[in-house]
Amino acid sequence: MENDTNLFENSINYTFDDLLNLNTKKQGNIKINQNNPFFENGICFIGSISDLLRVDAINMLHILGATEKENVSKNSQYVVIGDYDASLESVKKNLKKIDELAEKGIQITTLTPEQFKDMLFTYCDYSQIVSAQDILDKITNSLNGKYKKIVKLYLKESKNVYTFVQALAKETPWHPELSGKTIMKIGVSDIVFSNNMKSVLNKLKVEYTVDSTEFYHIDIEKFMKLDNSILNDIIIEALVKAFEFETFGCCSKYKECESKMSCCHDDVLYSNSCQRKAFLDSQRALRKKCGLPTTTELRYFDKEYNPHKIIQIKIEKEFTDSFVLKVYLENDKTVNVLSDYLSEMQKSDFVKTHKL
Repeated sequence: MENDTNLFENSINYTFDDLLNLNTKKQGNIKINQNNPFFENGICFIGSISDLLRVDAINMLHILGATEKENVSKNSQYVVIGDYDASLESVKKNLKKIDELAEKGIQITTLTPEQFKDMLFTYCDYSQIVSAQDILDKITNSLNGKYKKIVKLYLKESKNVYTFVQALAKETPWHPELSGKTIMKIGVSDIVFSNNMKSVLNKLKVEYTVDSTEFYHIDIEKFMKLDNSILNDIIIEALVKAFEFETFGCCSKYKECESKMSCCHDDVLYSNSCQRKAFLDSQRALRKKCGLPTTTELRYFDKEYNPHKIIQIKIEKEFTDSFVLKVYLENDKTVNVLSDYLSEMQKSDFVKTHKL
C-alpha cells in the first residue's frame, strides 16, 4: 500500500498564493499589528526552522501583516534560511536568486532561524494563533481512551506548508509496532483529510470543501468548535483508514462479543478488520433503528411461547412507525414479525401477560 505521507505530499502541492484563496480566514478578521519590521513585507523560507512549525510561523506573520512568498523575488524583503536539503532544485533556485538580485542592487535581508524567531516572538506569540499543537491537543483530548492506549499521535513537518498529524501504533500481540501513518494534515487555515473520508464527514454533517484532487478541507476555526464526540468519530475513522489489516472472521472472544453485541478484542485498532465486529456493529445499528435492545441477546417466542435465540434481523418492509422484520433463529428457521411486537417479546413479563 502506498505510504500515506507520500500520498498527501503527491496530491496536495499548493503554492502559498493558492493557500490564501483556499478555505482561508478573511484578512479583515485578523487584527494587524503594524508596529513591526515584518509589516507589509514579503518573507520566503528556505528549509525548516527548529522548534517552530512553518504553519505556526505563517499564521503569526499574518497577524504582523506580512505575506509569505513561495520563491525568492524582488518582493521578498526577508529570506529565512534554515535547515535545507542542498540537492533540491527549489533550494538551489532560491539561493541563486538572492545573489542575482544582489547583483542588480536589490538587497534581500537574510535571517538565520534564531534571528527570525527573536524578531517574530518580539511582536507576536503562540497565544495569538491556533497552533498545530493546539489542534493536536484538541484531537488527543477527544479521542476514545481505548485508542489512546493503542496509538500515539504526534506532529511532523512536511516539505511544504502543511504539518502532518501522524499516528504510531504501539506493539501488541496481534501486530508489531507500526511506522507512522498520516491521518490528517494541518495547513495555514485548514485541516485536510484524504479522499477516503467522504462518507464519515457526510454522515456526521461536517462542513468541508473539496479540492481538485478530491481531498477534504475543514476550516480550522470550525474544526476546533466541533463536538468532541464528532471529532472522536472522525479521528477513529482516519486511524482505521490509515492502518489496514487483513480481514479475519472472528477470534477466541467471539462468545463474549455475541453476548454483549459488541467487539471485546483488546486491540481496538486491529479489531476493526474483524468481519464479525462489522456484523455486530451493523446489527446493533439496525436494532437501535427498530427500537430494540442493543446490548443483550434477542429472543423470539413461538405460538407455544417457547423462546428461541435470534441470530440476525433484517428489515423487510418499512412503515411510518414500525418495520416488518425477517428474523433468523438459531434453529436455521426464519419468521417475519413486526418490530413493535418483537420489542414486546423482550420484556421480562411477556409470556405472563400474553399467554392465555
